[in-house]
Amino acid sequence: MRIVNLLFILLILNVKLQSQDLGAIGKQKNPFKVTGSVSASQILYTADGIPNRRPPYNYFLAGNLNVSFYGWSVPLSFTYSNQQSQFQQPFNQFGATPYYKWVKLYAGYSNMTFSSYTLNGHIFLGGGVQLTPPGLFRFSAMFGRLNRSIGEDTNSTSILPTFLRMGGGFKVGMCKGSDGIDFIMFVAKDDPNSISNPIKQTIQAAENAVMSLVFTKSFLKKINILGEYAMSALNADARADKTVSKNPLFALVPFYASNLSTGYFSAYKANANYTGKGYMLGIGYERIDPGYRTLGAYYFNDDLENYTANGSTKVFNGKINISGSFGLQYNDLKGDKLSKMSRNIYSANVSYTPSQRLNLNLGYSNFQTFTRLRTLSEIERSNLDPRLNGNPDTLRFTQLSQSANLGANYTIGNLVNKKIRNTISTNFTFQTAGSARGDQNVVAGTNFYNSTLSFSRNLTPQALSMTFSFNSNISELEGNKSVLLGPSVTASKGFLEKKIKLNGAISWSNTLANGVKIGEVYNFKLGSTYLLLKKHNLNANIIIVNRNSTSATTTSKNFTEYTVNMGYGYSF
Repeated sequence: MRIVNLLFILLILNVKLQSQDLGAIGKQKNPFKVTGSVSASQILYTADGIPNRRPPYNYFLAGNLNVSFYGWSVPLSFTYSNQQSQFQQPFNQFGATPYYKWVKLYAGYSNMTFSSYTLNGHIFLGGGVQLTPPGLFRFSAMFGRLNRSIGEDTNSTSILPTFLRMGGGFKVGMCKGSDGIDFIMFVAKDDPNSISNPIKQTIQAAENAVMSLVFTKSFLKKINILGEYAMSALNADARADKTVSKNPLFALVPFYASNLSTGYFSAYKANANYTGKGYMLGIGYERIDPGYRTLGAYYFNDDLENYTANGSTKVFNGKINISGSFGLQYNDLKGDKLSKMSRNIYSANVSYTPSQRLNLNLGYSNFQTFTRLRTLSEIERSNLDPRLNGNPDTLRFTQLSQSANLGANYTIGNLVNKKIRNTISTNFTFQTAGSARGDQNVVAGTNFYNSTLSFSRNLTPQALSMTFSFNSNISELEGNKSVLLGPSVTASKGFLEKKIKLNGAISWSNTLANGVKIGEVYNFKLGSTYLLLKKHNLNANIIIVNRNSTSATTTSKNFTEYTVNMGYGYSF
């Protein structure tokens, strides 16, 4: 009886709250509002000296519409081009996500994310809801078609058959400030009868149920901990005979039943951050079982273990910022693969701002991969005794990739006068990659150098900006050296109170191979935009690319490409 009385009181409170909301809705001055934009563009293309590398004519239509009605918002969008003319209808996907205060609905084609191990951005055709009312509780749910059925095409090997896959789930939790906990359940099933008369079918209809617990917790406003633990039950073959679930939790999951092909897997991760005065430290751990899979994600990495650490600090009154990270990753967690791989990743970044005029930054990263190949006999012996994994016949490979960058920006002139700003910028990047076998030293296989020096001048009253730069790229590969260098100029100018804007760019690059000039490339671009009555805009630009081969040994042809783009846009 107490429960009935409590439900009755809650019902009255709920009606009262909704009545208050309806009263507020009636007082709105503009209950109905429509905003959006429409654009149309067309591209003309032709080439002289080579066959056309793209269609000579393309057009594109795009638009978005947002309808607001008494606080509800319904965003809509569409795109169409002649490249999609093979479809019978231009609107391949249509979806709406109306929302009002703490209520958000999903209809049509949508995507939702519960967590990284459950439902993670998968597009579905159906419906969903997300409720985040004031207070402790929050709730999300969805149901729909994850994959449509695709019959087998005996005339094509590139199109694989796909079963009709339906899925649904929910996420319910509590949150107070930065502390929260959520429980997630997600179930997806393939319909084994959705494909008729398969001939070369090599796939099996799958079924999947995932449960996850996600939590966040803060201590003393300095320590933040977040983590997730997930369990997945995967039926590799939905047609297999049903059996009693080996995990009693999955026996309680609705619309799911284990069978003889069921495998049980887990995945979990945890991160902790400590924020002190002027610094931050963080650590993380993640482990995903071999074979872990969720049908709520398009792609998923499994069989890995990650250790991460990161930190940052500010010194000298914030003029110097230092940050760094380190990570270790392992696979072959069961020790039953022919190769075992480990990765080491670490990076560091330093920025120095001694004054308002000068800014310096320096970065370095290192990526190492160690691969260990094992014989079948070693795997068999290590399965019997895990201590036996030191086979002298084991092959080891090491791959190393390093990168470093150095940049600087310096402002010239009077800093008080913001109407005129001159800036000199330079940036240098170095990348190298190499490999080694066994105990050999790592030998660099490729080196890449990139440097840029530029000068920019901005005149705000004249709506004029100009940039002069010089770029160089050097790459070294197996004794061969190629160089690409040249200057470029870009400029833009506004007229009639910036209603009309012209922009242009021109660049020249020279290519050398082992010290011999093999060609040069000219790029030219001229564009304009015109804003009419604050809602209409017209734009047009032309791009010309000319390449000349100057070496008799090269097989490249001389050619010129012309591209013209014209468009119109309207916003309301």
